[in-house]
Amino acid sequence: DLEFGPDDALYVSDFDNDRIFRFAQPVVPKATTTVYARVTDPQTLAFAPDGTLFIGRDASGSGGGAADAVKITRVAPGGSPVTTYGNAAIADPDAVAYDASGQFSGTAGAVIVGGVTAEGSGEGRLSKIIPDGTVTTLFGPSSSMINPGDFVFDASGRLLFTDSESGSIWVMTNATPRILISGLDAPSRIAVDSLGRILVSSANESRVR
Repeated sequence: DLEFGPDDALYVSDFDNDRIFRFAQPVVPKATTTVYARVTDPQTLAFAPDGTLFIGRDASGSGGGAADAVKITRVAPGGSPVTTYGNAAIADPDAVAYDASGQFSGTAGAVIVGGVTAEGSGEGRLSKIIPDGTVTTLFGPSSSMINPGDFVFDASGRLLFTDSESGSIWVMTNATPRILISGLDAPSRIAVDSLGRILVSSANESRVR
């Protein structure tokens, strides 16, 4: 995953090598690159405004199953300490988003986590972790939202996320998601540009739509 932090540096998850890279802005000579944190199975990234980084996890990177229940990772501003987050493991916690205002989860400062409910279940869900660490279900299980994979906020204040297995992009303007675009081929990563255009990659195509 790629994510810009509150410091405008670019952060990248390196799944195979269990680390997060930080790329400084180009005004720094050679855009200095450093290992920001050592993290097990890092998947998607989400920053809080204060620089705290929350990281989704895919346990298949360390010998487990892709949908295993594990905790997400929390990295304090500056890259340490690195800790697990939440009072309970969550099945397939690949996708994470930080809800600063509480507009989407109902709790300011909650982390929204997406994934399947179990391997082969054909059902997805959204969980939330509130600031005291309590994990609760936000939406689902749902057979129409099978596997949330990546979150992004757009300029109009919506929360968008991909679902590779249903071929859809979902949108949340409150605590209830709905399908925005359907009929895509395994949408994976998502971004929104300055003109409001949604860019999405595919797990099955070598193109961006």
